[in-house]
Amino acid sequence: MPPADRELAGRPRRRRGVLITILIVVLAVIVAGVVVLDGVARSYAADQIEQKIRTEVGLGSETPLTVKVGGFSVLAQLATGALDDVQVSADGVALGEMTGSFRLRARGLPIDTTKAVQRLTVDVRLDAEDVKKVIGTFGTVPLDSLTIGDGALHLKSELRVFASLRIPVGLDLTPGASNGEIALTPTGVDLAGKSVSAADVKQQFPTIGDALFQKRTFCIADKLPSQLVLDDARVSGSDLVLSFAATGLRLDAASLAAKGTCPSR
Repeated sequence: MPPADRELAGRPRRRRGVLITILIVVLAVIVAGVVVLDGVARSYAADQIEQKIRTEVGLGSETPLTVKVGGFSVLAQLATGALDDVQVSADGVALGEMTGSFRLRARGLPIDTTKAVQRLTVDVRLDAEDVKKVIGTFGTVPLDSLTIGDGALHLKSELRVFASLRIPVGLDLTPGASNGEIALTPTGVDLAGKSVSAADVKQQFPTIGDALFQKRTFCIADKLPSQLVLDDARVSGSDLVLSFAATGLRLDAASLAAKGTCPSR
C-alpha cells in the first residue's frame, strides 16, 4: 500500500481513539459532578434533619448532635421522597427528669413529615444516677446506693425488720423488658454480707422474701412518644441501655408530643 494510502487509513483509527478519550474524560467529569452534587445533597439533608430535630425536640445549640445520612445516592433517595437510612446521636438530652444519650436510626424516613417513618429504633443510655430516678425504690427496699456493671444493677440498702432492727441488704438485678416496661429480676441477694436463698428468707421472713425476690417492673412510657415501645433493657459497661422501636410514627410536633401512658399501680 502506498504511504499516502496508509496515512489515510490510519486517520479514522486515530480519530476513533481521540473520540474515545474525549468520551472517557466527559464521563469522568459527569461522574465527578454527580458525586459532588450527591455529597452536597447528603450534607444538606443532614443539616435539615438536625435543624428539624432541634426545633421539634427543643435541643439547644449547646447539645452535641450528629446526623448521618446513609445509602448509595441521596439524590436518588430524595427523588423517591424518602431517605433509606438516617442515624442520629446526641448526648445530654433531657427525658423528663432524666438526662441521657441516645442513638436513633430511621429506615424509610419520609421527606414529608406528615407521613410515617417505615421503622424507627432508639437506644437510650442512662447512668446509675438517672436509673435511680426511674426506679425510686425496689418494692419496699429504698435505693441508698446503686451501681451498674458486670451485666447487672447492684443495689445496696438497709431493710427494716423490726422497729429498731435494720439489716444491710444487697441485690443484684438483671434488667429486661416486659410488656413495654423495664423489668428488674433479682439474681443475687445478700443479707448482712451473706448470700441467702429465696427459700430460706421466705421461710423465716415471708414479707422480706417477697420484697427481695420478686421481679418488678417500671414504666417510663409517659416520658416518650406513645408509639415508641420499649423492647429491650440491658447493661452496657456502667450504663443501662433501653432499646425502643416504633413503626408508623410520624415525626411531626403533634406526634412527638403525644406521650404514652403508664398503668396504675
